[in-house]
Amino acid sequence: MILELPELIIQRCGAEQYDEFERWHYCASRPGLVCEAFLLRGIDGEKAGIITFSYPPANCAGRNVVFARLLKRFPQAGGQRLRAVNAHFRIVSRIVILPEYRGLGIGRKFLIKTVQFCRAGCVEALSASGRLGNLFVSAGFKRFRPAESGKKIRLKGLLAQNRIPLGPASKAERQKKLDKISSAERQKIQRAAVNLLKSYGSLPKRAEGQILEKATEKLELKPEYCFFIKNPKLMQEVEK
Repeated sequence: MILELPELIIQRCGAEQYDEFERWHYCASRPGLVCEAFLLRGIDGEKAGIITFSYPPANCAGRNVVFARLLKRFPQAGGQRLRAVNAHFRIVSRIVILPEYRGLGIGRKFLIKTVQFCRAGCVEALSASGRLGNLFVSAGFKRFRPAESGKKIRLKGLLAQNRIPLGPASKAERQKKLDKISSAERQKIQRAAVNLLKSYGSLPKRAEGQILEKATEKLELKPEYCFFIKNPKLMQEVEK
């Protein structure tokens, strides 16, 4: 299957094609289990970009709110909910446009075209950047900003209570404040930081100070859940 954009061609490809574009993406990790991928080529056949669609994460705060009515029908036990999510949803796991093709609005058109051909009732995108979220909205996605998690609120509260500042420029000041507070308070902050990082996935072995620094980075993120519904029946399941 080949689609045409002005002077550009889109065609289905294998997930292995992403290897050639990996260094141009801001995220160092590989995309999750890729279901579909589309390659963007110029009229002379040169590669200009790639987009991959993967099975989505089993648990997603935004999806849990937006599609609560649908998901309640499928209990977690026995993997029923996971099978339902895999059946109805795909996530935009990577979208890369080579530098020489950026700034021309090609990324938005590429996204619009490929979403239409993705084999899923709903296509999701997760964004921690407002600028990236705007790309999805401009391509017809709806945007939902989940409420701040209890784990974030807990860590922020402990830091504020001990007058420990946030922000990348405050690393040295944070350490000074930590050195002055009691061991019990430091342990509370450490536990809250560990719990927050665990909610984002596995927790690699880190020194105490590194865990807190990584956790404060997460506090700065403002995650957005973007979704594009292709199946009209799924539209009826959206929580108003």
